[in-house]
Formats: sequence, C-alpha cells, structure tokens
Amino acid sequence: MERRISALPSLLFLIVTASAVVLGLGDALVPLLIASFTAYLLLPLVRKLESRGIRRELAVSVAMAIAVVLGAVAITLLVPVLVKDLRAFLDALPRIAEAAIHKVEGVATRFGVDLPLSKEELTVQVTAFLAELPVGALKSVGVFFGKTLTGIVGLILGVLNLLLIPIFLVYLIADHDRLGREIRALVPPRNRAWFDSFLSRSNQILGAYFRGQLLVAAILGVIYGLGFWAVGLRFGFVIGLLTGFLNVIPYAGPLIGLGLASIVALANFEGIIAFASVWVVFAVVQGLEGFVITPRIVGDRVGLNALETMIALIVGGNLGGFVGMLIAIPVAGIMKFLLNESKTRYLKSDLYSDGNG
Repeated sequence: MERRISALPSLLFLIVTASAVVLGLGDALVPLLIASFTAYLLLPLVRKLESRGIRRELAVSVAMAIAVVLGAVAITLLVPVLVKDLRAFLDALPRIAEAAIHKVEGVATRFGVDLPLSKEELTVQVTAFLAELPVGALKSVGVFFGKTLTGIVGLILGVLNLLLIPIFLVYLIADHDRLGREIRALVPPRNRAWFDSFLSRSNQILGAYFRGQLLVAAILGVIYGLGFWAVGLRFGFVIGLLTGFLNVIPYAGPLIGLGLASIVALANFEGIIAFASVWVVFAVVQGLEGFVITPRIVGDRVGLNALETMIALIVGGNLGGFVGMLIAIPVAGIMKFLLNESKTRYLKSDLYSDGNG
C-alpha cells in the first residue's frame, strides 16, 4: 500500500497537465509542474533514507539540502560558462548560416547544379529553421520568471513564482502519503483496487520516463560534446550539450541537433571528410543511445511503439508547443494504459457478453 500511495505525484502531474491543456493556464502552473518533476527525482532518495531508519522530516531535509547544493554548484560553476558560450554561439549563428549558404552555392556552381532556391530564399529558409530551433525553449522553462519582469508588479510575481517551487516541493515530498490516503478515501471502495493499479502504473511511467530521460540527456550531451569537440567543430561542446538536451524529444530532437551541427560544420570545415566526421559522431552516439544507453536506463517502461510515439509528439506539439512535446510521451503512455484497462473491463462486462449471445 505504501508504494501505491506514494504514487501521488503522478496523479498531481496528470491533474495539473489536464488543467493546463483544458483551461490554458500555462505559466500559472509552471511552479507546480517543476515541483512535481523535482519530486520525482528526490522521492527515491527520501524513501531510501527512510528505509535506513531516518525520520521523514530529516530525510526530506537531507534530500532538499542535496538538491540545493547541487543546484548552487551548477549555477555557480557550470551555468555562467555555458551561458557565455551559448550566447556567443547564438550571436555567431547568422554569420555561420551565411557562410554555409555561400559554400553550398559554390559547390552547386562548380558542378553546374541549379539550386531550387536562390541565395536570398535559402537565407530566409535557414533563418526560419534557426528561429524555430528549441534553443529558445531553453528560456521557456523560466518564462514565468522573466516574461512579466518589466515592472514592479512583474518582479514581485516572478519572485513569488520562484518561492512557490520549493514550497510546493517540500509539501509534495513531506505529505504525499497523507494526501494519497485522503484522495484514495474519496474513491468508491469497489474501484479502489483499479485506482491503486492506475496510480502505480502512472507513477512507474512518469518516474521512469522523467528520471531516465534526464539521465540519458545528460550522458548524451557530454558524449556529443566531447565527440564534436574532438573532430574540431566550432562551438562543438555547446552544440553537443544542446543536442543531448534535445534528445528528450524522440526523433525530432536529435535531427534538429544534427541539422544545427551540419550547418556549423558546412560553414567552417573544408573538405568532405571533415564534414562527414560530424555525421560519424552523430551516428555513433545515436547507436550507443539506441542499443545501450536508453535500453539500460529507460527500457520499454512507457509502453509505446514507434508509431504511437510519433503520433503523441505531433499531437503534443500542436497542443502545447515545446512543453507539449516534452510531456507527450508519458501522457500518451498513461492514456494507452487507460484504454487497455477499459478494453479489458469491457470484454469482461455483461454488455460484451450479452452482445455475443
């Protein structure tokens, strides 16, 4: 029962996500979404500490302290360097794109090939591609912090949103058992077994996906970064980290990262071998991701096949943009579980039996 009750964050995640989609609440629910996501990361540590005889309050305090220390280290040491390199990379993107287009024109002229687009049209297309990159999505996580920070009221709201995250987080971790019992008590007794099964499966899907994808993205970002840096790609490490981060969006994310790396390589490399080295790095890392890293860390716990995954991404992107694509996979996994459960219950029902004589 303890395990089932502790699936509370999955229920809250579903409620918040559904509310955001149906009501269009958007930024107002970002603090709770971030707190729910962070709770998934910290709850295993809290449970492990409790299993060793540490009281809940102390276990929560230790987990929060570790999160704060890691966050402070990242903000102090890593973020300034990455932001500086990322800013330099973004500033150089227009010149890189122009150089890449010029090189494509030169190759086409040498071989007597007529490009389907003029240089000006190519520039527009490449600029549009770069504008659509989820590079801007790096800002979306904190859009509720800074979007309204144009005045005193906006500043106050931004600070309040920042403060809400740890408050929600402590509440979710410290009281998830009690809240779980209270929510379960509202479910009719005849449906509680199914409700427990639903929460347990939802928690398994969401926990495995978010924790697994975060770890996979971090590993891939480092490998991509080192690989691109090793072949001499300009801004290689930043592009590698970005490509790893984009891997949280299956199929579309890695292709966007490859497109970005290819544009930079085309602008800065001379010779086909140097350019091809970027693709070799991408192919090797994707092979590791598909056959080694993701199967070992995430596995097939979401329960979606390739077609279902792509449909979920398309629907999620249309409904919620970049954030919609991020949450599309686990939400679709839970919806598939509900559909399968409904099918099973229907096949066992009198309605189905009566219809078949």
